Amino acid sequence: MVQPMEKRLRSTTSTTTAPVLNVVQPKDKPEKPTSAIKPDYLNTSDHIFKKMLSTALEGAENISPLVGTPEKLRYTREYAQLVNDLFYLRLKQDFWKDYYKILVDTEIWSMKLSKQYIKDNKLGQVQFVTQKNVEKYRQTTMEQLKQAEIKLNQYKQIEFGQSIDLQKLSTIIHAFVRKGQHKLSADFQYKKLLLQYDTKDYYFVQAFYDLKPSTDQV
Repeated sequence: MVQPMEKRLRSTTSTTTAPVLNVVQPKDKPEKPTSAIKPDYLNTSDHIFKKMLSTALEGAENISPLVGTPEKLRYTREYAQLVNDLFYLRLKQDFWKDYYKILVDTEIWSMKLSKQYIKDNKLGQVQFVTQKNVEKYRQTTMEQLKQAEIKLNQYKQIEFGQSIDLQKLSTIIHAFVRKGQHKLSADFQYKKLLLQYDTKDYYFVQAFYDLKPSTDQV
C-alpha cells in the first residue's frame, strides 16, 4: 500500500499562476515538469504533424483538403495547439479539484503531526499544498481555461478559417489532441494515486499516535 519514499508528489508554487506540476522521479534523476509531457504542435515538423493527424481518427487518412497549402497547414497547426492548451487546462482543473476533495475527505489539513513523528515515520518528503493555495490554483486555472476557450472561439472566427471545413477539422483535431495527451493524462492520474497513498500514510500514522501507544509499541 505504501509507495517507496523516493516516489512522492511534488508541486511548485507561484504567486500569480497555477503551479507547474512536477513528474515524480527517483532521487538520482532530475525532476521534469508535467508540462514537458504536453505536446508542442507548433514546433513539430510538417511531415510528422501530417502523419500524426492522418492517423488520429478513422477516415482521416485524406487530410489534403485541410493541410494542402502552407496557409492551411499553419492554420491547422495553430488550431491544434489551441485545443491542446484547452485540454491541458481541463486536465489541470480536474487534478486540483480531486486534490482538494481528497485532502478534505481525509482531513489532512486539520492533522498536526509533530516534526518528530514525521521524522520517525519517514514522512518528511510528503508535502501537501495548503488549502489556501489549492483554492488559489483552482481559481487561476479556471480563469486560464476561460481565456483558452475565448482564444479558440476567436480563432475559429477569423476570415481564413471560414474557407476550411471547420466541422471536419474540429472532429479530427479533438481526436488528435486527446491521443497526443495520453501520457499527459496518465501522469495526472499517477499523481492522484500517489496523493491517495500519501494521505493514507499520514492518516494511519495519526490514528496510531491518537491511540497513545507505549514506547515499546512504537
